[in-house]
Amino acid sequence: AGVVSMPTSARQDDWRAGDVEQNMMINAVAPYVLTTHLRDALNLDTRIVTLTSTAALDVPNNFATPEYDIGFRKRTPNNPRLAYCESKAANVLFSDALSVRGVLSNACHPGSVATLALKYENRKRYEQRASMTSEERDAQARRLGLRTPDEGATTPVWLAASQDASNLRGGFFVDPKVEVRDLYGEGVPVWRTAESAEVVWRFLDSVASNA
Repeated sequence: AGVVSMPTSARQDDWRAGDVEQNMMINAVAPYVLTTHLRDALNLDTRIVTLTSTAALDVPNNFATPEYDIGFRKRTPNNPRLAYCESKAANVLFSDALSVRGVLSNACHPGSVATLALKYENRKRYEQRASMTSEERDAQARRLGLRTPDEGATTPVWLAASQDASNLRGGFFVDPKVEVRDLYGEGVPVWRTAESAEVVWRFLDSVASNA
């Protein structure tokens, strides 16, 4: 699932225009590199599941249009939360672009899971969870109305292994058999178009090629 709202200062202090900030590099570019390197080894019935987040819904409506600055290459990356949201939107569009290319590809939001991924957003809670046993973290998840890691794995595993999902492609799921559009309506998010998927694919390919 990658990193959540990783600040620029956690990467380097000498950011330059043209750099791609690290939420995008870790959360979106890295899965692209892994998947495309393995593509020749995939069978026609191989399923690809990309973990994303409904935080993707918080990006601007013009995300991934040709003029949008994906990856903060021109903007100073001083908004870690938006950078994270953009990386998750890129995950969805990457998955869509894969499905257009004949792959059984779907994206999914595992839910709000009680893990250590909140290191950069809530340091105090991160340190608390890091000191807990897995059983204590699971108990905290239940008290806070969050999912445990096992519960968070339900949708990815369903997409990867269930017979019910064997022919699915191009979905953005939040639970087994439940997509974002089922919760928010058709056309949500508005940036999720075939054209935007190709913009993201070209962006990821360009960054990966020059890394």
